[in-house]
Amino acid sequence: AIPKFYDKWTKSGKTMKLQIADGETDGFLCSPAHADRGDGKGERDVVYVGRYHCSESNYKSSEPAQRGDDTRAQARAGIHALGATIWQWDLAMHWTIIMLYLVEFANWNCQTKIGYGCSSSNGWQYTNGKTDSMEYHTGTTASSRTTYGFTQYRNIESLWDGVYDWLDGCYYNNDGLNVIMNPSQFSDDSNGICVGKPSGGCPTAMAIPTQSKLEWALYPSAGGGSESTYIPDYWDVSTYDACLYVGGSFEQSVSSGLFCVQAAATDVGSSDIGCRLMKLP
Repeated sequence: AIPKFYDKWTKSGKTMKLQIADGETDGFLCSPAHADRGDGKGERDVVYVGRYHCSESNYKSSEPAQRGDDTRAQARAGIHALGATIWQWDLAMHWTIIMLYLVEFANWNCQTKIGYGCSSSNGWQYTNGKTDSMEYHTGTTASSRTTYGFTQYRNIESLWDGVYDWLDGCYYNNDGLNVIMNPSQFSDDSNGICVGKPSGGCPTAMAIPTQSKLEWALYPSAGGGSESTYIPDYWDVSTYDACLYVGGSFEQSVSSGLFCVQAAATDVGSSDIGCRLMKLP
């Protein structure tokens, strides 16, 4: 469960400032996952995200086996079949979690702050529940943060471990990154508002969109960084691969993490791309 909060981004040069508040505050926006999505529900006081990657047999956030090989559209349909308020998690939920992490840790490198994650080896296939025995809600199963293992953040397991997760509510086209807020309008190629054209690679600067109420949907305005500078996670940009997926997989890499974004074609499904659900009551 993620309670509603309010956020504000400001920028000076390449310096980003993020503030959050637990109540309405002048100049602050409702956090993106809780904001009015144009679906008749208004702002939501609480939203939910799956603790685990979706399960292989039923899309639920429950059984150990992690799902893979779906296209984004197949995962979208399978997850929403679980119930009217259950959807594939989206860009708005993703940035809601990111903002909470950034305020808590004040660092763009989640792997050095929480754990390298990805997996304890480069071998497939892993299962959900790797962090169940951890006593604290955030951390790694490895002996040190710079050893590959399995991670969780605030009880959300494997945001960059095991398999990537498809990211809904967004798509790429020739104009750049497009955002969809209303989950009933999720699509691979329409219904979105373009917020800007990202730069590829490890970001060295981020842009704050100017579109009203989408200021939270940051994207790289400059690349050329590395795995040890600025934002060390790789951000893939494509004009022909519309579907975004995020996080990391079983392949050990320090360019995976909360800010890692990859792209694939609409007809692509892969064993290392899974999915995660959210509930919007």
